[in-house]
Amino acid sequence: MLFSIAVSLSILAKYATSYIFLSILISIFLHQKNRLIFVNIKFLISILLILFLISPHILWNINNQFVTFTHTASNANLKQFNFNLYQGGFFLLSQAIIFGLIPIYFLIKSIKSYIQFTELQKFLLLNFTIPIAVILVLSIISRANANWAVVGYPFGCVLLASLIKNNTNKSIKLCLFNQITFSLTLVSFILFKISDSFDPFYKLRHVRELSQIIKKEISARSNLAFIADDREDYASMLYYLRDLNIEKAKWNGDEKVSDHYELTTDVNKLSGKDVLLLTRTKPTKSMIEKSTFYEKIYSYKVLYKNKKREFNIFIMHNWH
Repeated sequence: MLFSIAVSLSILAKYATSYIFLSILISIFLHQKNRLIFVNIKFLISILLILFLISPHILWNINNQFVTFTHTASNANLKQFNFNLYQGGFFLLSQAIIFGLIPIYFLIKSIKSYIQFTELQKFLLLNFTIPIAVILVLSIISRANANWAVVGYPFGCVLLASLIKNNTNKSIKLCLFNQITFSLTLVSFILFKISDSFDPFYKLRHVRELSQIIKKEISARSNLAFIADDREDYASMLYYLRDLNIEKAKWNGDEKVSDHYELTTDVNKLSGKDVLLLTRTKPTKSMIEKSTFYEKIYSYKVLYKNKKREFNIFIMHNWH
């Protein structure tokens, strides 16, 4: 019962929790004792209970074009195959840095004694490494963010603790030193912009200034609504324009619901207004057809890490 509730809640919070079922499946084939645990009527009942507990979420997705699943698939970007071993290497390095170079080294060194692991330790190792392995493949053939594999970190932490409890005091101190040093370094990067190369918020540095430009344009006009065609841009402006009494919507160009904003907003409800459009390109044919005429009023350019970004602001007159 507790297992079913915990897994159900974790799946609702993060789909990546489902990796545990892959770990269970592999464990059934590799470890006899775990086979006895998972291949029985009690575990089958647990799986059925999990399906029952998450069934409202599944039904909601069925009624809403599977929006959360398509959004997850869109993040993975599987449609654009881009084989790149460098990205895989960078992903592995990011995992080592986040989990800790010393703890990772200690785990790798301990794997030499894998045969002596208890069944629980072997299961913990599977749950720690499988998310990393899956996302590693994804990073090589498409793209992946470092945080996509952290769902396995709690298992890695428990495994690490079980391995060092009977080890030398030196190992424990080294692991603690590593984590404290990493935490302090991360906090320093967050609180102080040391350089553009090590700026965790470099993708967001432009948002405040851009929002002020948009806010000024909105304040100078009447009967105006706001739309953006990029999810990140819309989310940012949703926050920074929260004090303005203006209708907002996320543009959906393909009529398929791909994110929360496309599900909860509708550009058709802005009829009769002029629309301020924020885009990184230019109005599409569909946008132009929904307005009498349009004009470009501002172009905001920003350079981060040698990457140019341009945000264009248009007024789409007489939206219908």
